[in-house]
Amino acid sequence: MRSTRKQTGSTNGWASLANVLFFLAVILGSCLAPDRASAVDWLSGVRLGISSGFDTNPLEELVSEDVERDSFLRIHGEGQISSPRLGFLREPSLAVRGFTERYSQESDERRNQGEARFRTETPLGRKGGVGILEAGVRARDYPDSTSRNFSRSWLRFASRFRLGPKGTFRPELFYWTLDYNRTLEKDQSGVELALSYDWQMRPRLVGTMGFELTDQDYDRPSLKADYNPEGELELEFGPEQTDSSRFLRLNLRYVKRGLFQLQYGLRSQTSNSVGSSFRRHEIRWLISKPLWRRISGQCFGTWETTRYRDDDLDDIFILRAGEEQEAADDSNLVAVQLSRPLRSDLRISTRYSWYKNESLLVGSFYRKQVATFTLTWEAGRLSGF
Repeated sequence: MRSTRKQTGSTNGWASLANVLFFLAVILGSCLAPDRASAVDWLSGVRLGISSGFDTNPLEELVSEDVERDSFLRIHGEGQISSPRLGFLREPSLAVRGFTERYSQESDERRNQGEARFRTETPLGRKGGVGILEAGVRARDYPDSTSRNFSRSWLRFASRFRLGPKGTFRPELFYWTLDYNRTLEKDQSGVELALSYDWQMRPRLVGTMGFELTDQDYDRPSLKADYNPEGELELEFGPEQTDSSRFLRLNLRYVKRGLFQLQYGLRSQTSNSVGSSFRRHEIRWLISKPLWRRISGQCFGTWETTRYRDDDLDDIFILRAGEEQEAADDSNLVAVQLSRPLRSDLRISTRYSWYKNESLLVGSFYRKQVATFTLTWEAGRLSGF
C-alpha cells in the first residue's frame, strides 16, 4: 500500500528562495559602504559534486512485493562568502546549496532542492559571550508528489556564554514557517525555545544536556474520532490543529584520534488531532576517524521507537499532509561511509545506507537501501554549513 501521488508543477518555493537571496544580498550591500568595500577581507568557497548509485525502494512502497530497484544520478553544489567582520557584524556569511536528482526508470521521481542561509555573530558582555542571528529558506520541488513540494523559512536567535568553571550555556529561540505549494496560505508555523548546557567532563570528553519546548500551529482542521450511536467509529473535523512538544536530550562527545558521539532523546508531543500525540525515544550516533592510506571512515545513524497515544489508530487510516520529516530519511537509519582525497581539491567517497522510515500513513513503515558513489571538487574555504 502506498500514498497516492499527483503530478503538478509549482514554482512558489523557488520564488521564495529567490526573494530571500535578494533580501540577504541587500543586507550585505547596506553593511558594505563604498569607502570601506576595499578594506573588507572576503573569503569564499565552492563545492561541486556528482553522485550515482541505486535505491532499492525509490517509490517508498509499503508492500515489499511491489518494490522496484532503480539507479539515480545526482548533481549537487554549495557556495559560501564570509568575512571576519563587516561593520558591526562579526563573521557574517551567506551560504547556498542545492541538488537535482534523476532516476533512470522512474522518470517522474525527479527531485530538486535549494537552500540559502545567512548567519552572523556579535559579542555579548565582557566575558566572551556571543550572540548569533541566522535566517534562511529551503525550497523543495518533488513533482512526483504535490504534498511534498514546500518552502520552509526560519529565523533563529541564539547565544552562548561561559557558565561555571567548565561549562557553556546555550539558549536559543527559533521561529519557522512551512508552506506547501498546493495552497495559498502558510500551512504551518512554530516557535521553539531551546536551552542546553555543555560540560567539559574530561579534557577530551564533553557532555551536553538540552531541553526544548515547541508550539506548532497548522492551517488545517484537526481530526476528531468518536463513536456514533450505532457504535461505529467516525472522524470529523475540529478546530485548527495545534501541537505542543517537549524534547529532552543527553549527548556525549569524545575526541581522540577521531570523533565519537552518542545522543539519547525523549520527545513527547500532545495534539488536538488524532494521530499526532505520541512519545518517542531517539538514539543518534556518529563515529568518524581516519583509517589507513588517507582513507577516513564514518558510521552514523538514528534509531527511533514511537508509541502513539490514540487508541483508535488500528481502526482508521490517517494520511499525513506531507510533513517535511516524511522525506528526511532519518526515522531509522544506519549508514557507513568511506572517503579519500585524490588531491587537495578532489575527493571520492562511497556510502551504503539502510532505512526503515515511517511513511505518510501514520504507523506504517517502508524499508529501503541506498548505495552512493560521489566525486567532489572543492575550492576556497567552506564552513560546516
